[in-house]
Amino acid sequence: MKSGHCVVRAVGVVGVVAGVGGVVPAWALPVDFLTTNPTAEVRAEARYGTQEDLSGGPFSGFTGGLTVSFGAAITLDEESVVEAFASIGVDFTQTSITAYGNGGGDADSTGPLASSYTLALFDIFFTLTEAAPATFVYAVAGGTHASSSIRLATAGGDIIIDTSGTLGQIDGWTAVLPAGNYRLTAEAGNTVRTDDGWNGLFGGSGFDFKLTFPAPPPPAGCSPADIATTDGDPGPDNAIDNGDFSLFFQAFFADPSDPLHLSADIANTDGDPGADGTVDNGDFSLFFSAFFVGCP
Repeated sequence: MKSGHCVVRAVGVVGVVAGVGGVVPAWALPVDFLTTNPTAEVRAEARYGTQEDLSGGPFSGFTGGLTVSFGAAITLDEESVVEAFASIGVDFTQTSITAYGNGGGDADSTGPLASSYTLALFDIFFTLTEAAPATFVYAVAGGTHASSSIRLATAGGDIIIDTSGTLGQIDGWTAVLPAGNYRLTAEAGNTVRTDDGWNGLFGGSGFDFKLTFPAPPPPAGCSPADIATTDGDPGPDNAIDNGDFSLFFQAFFADPSDPLHLSADIANTDGDPGADGTVDNGDFSLFFSAFFVGCP
């Protein structure tokens, strides 16, 4: 019989992360993943003779991120004869993508043909408005009796890097990509059958990666406190006024996930000028000391 409770995580439960809001920096970023239209497909399917348990489907429109898991199983005399699971998780910032995916299953039957099928697929097209360094901070793809891949290519299909085959790990890979349109695809999963020569032995694969495009530094102003226009919009205007004061406080107390938050990153922890990727007391101290000095 078909099992209704053999779920690896939660069958059919989808968690979609909303896109990040707030005011973005006034200077141009080379890419903005929050404005793209990524797609994914996650499936877990179990079959035994004429019985089947199918779950999953395609997903799109998850601007901020996606987390989804599916499982399928068929049991006979209270013992599982076929199991399948697949999951995917994706998180975006304006200039980075972090993602994982996996799929696997097994089949055990001396009777009718039994099989499991799994798929975890992530696909995104994006545009670089100017040349920028791309870095895979980490990227791993592999499997057992199955394969997976992470592939970066031009939108026209010219491969830039691909983990398929023997290249399963590309941690720290970096290259300057010219302006243009690109496609990033990651895929894992497998098919297991009791007539596959392995007698339905477990097979599965997965991928895990983080791709980043470092954001360019903001344009220099007349002072570390020169971070906004008179109206409080991000970007220096060679003047120190209430616009800088208003923006700093708004950015300093903004949620760390809001791109505006980094507008207050003007110093290291010791209060020395220069962003360090963290908003803390060093930024607070430098802003006030520079604000009351004004522009030279």
